[in-house]
Amino acid sequence: MEKGCFNCRYWSELVAQCIECGPLEALCLSQNSPHSQTMTQEKDYCNCWKENIYGAVDLPGNAQFYQEIDKAF
Repeated sequence: MEKGCFNCRYWSELVAQCIECGPLEALCLSQNSPHSQTMTQEKDYCNCWKENIYGAVDLPGNAQFYQEIDKAF
């Protein structure tokens, strides 16, 4: 699987923007990422990447769901 912000669970689905037909940007929600609390583009990447099988952590219920998944592994 290709890794980039576009498919990272910490790339916000609720705080995003596209200015003048430019690339989509969204807020990085990872507390450990060098991009933390900044707007990143979908092609960006960092070592804090984690797959977003069920969507971003800012969708209702997902933060707790991902915590349970991470504990299982």
